[in-house]
Amino acid sequence: MSEPIPSNEESQKCKLCVTVRRSVLNFFKPRRPTADNLLFWYAPVVGGVSYSAFSIHIFKPEVLESLFPRSKYAVANCLLFNAHVGCGLYLYNSRHLSAATRYYRVMYSVYGALLFNFGSILLWAVTKSILPEDSIVRTVFSLSSSICMLVIGREYVGYVDGWCSKQKS
Repeated sequence: MSEPIPSNEESQKCKLCVTVRRSVLNFFKPRRPTADNLLFWYAPVVGGVSYSAFSIHIFKPEVLESLFPRSKYAVANCLLFNAHVGCGLYLYNSRHLSAATRYYRVMYSVYGALLFNFGSILLWAVTKSILPEDSIVRTVFSLSSSICMLVIGREYVGYVDGWCSKQKS
């Protein structure tokens, strides 16, 4: 007996699942440690992890206090710095900035990284006052919001890169 033929909507869902699975597996596939991969793949990944860790620090500063009692501010500043560097290098390597001179690529990348990170900090500071004092709620919100912002930022840069590629052809 043959399998039922999936409807068009079901086949679209299957294609979406396959696409998402491939992109997730491709994203987490280790890369050879070349200079370009270290700067433009590993550094943005470390920046994303630092960004998420910094979001937890905004909502639950006692986490860093318990892990690093003497240097909690230095660790928090390093997390923020890594987030800036990772975001900036990701933007610097984007296709839509490839035609710009080095000066403008650096300027736009620094601007984009600062806007993204400090905009997120402003969002977290405002929502911190709204959320209940429950540590689980705050931790889940901080992680989910940081991951959501990273995914949306990556999708946005991909969209702009694609749009620019269409304009050139």
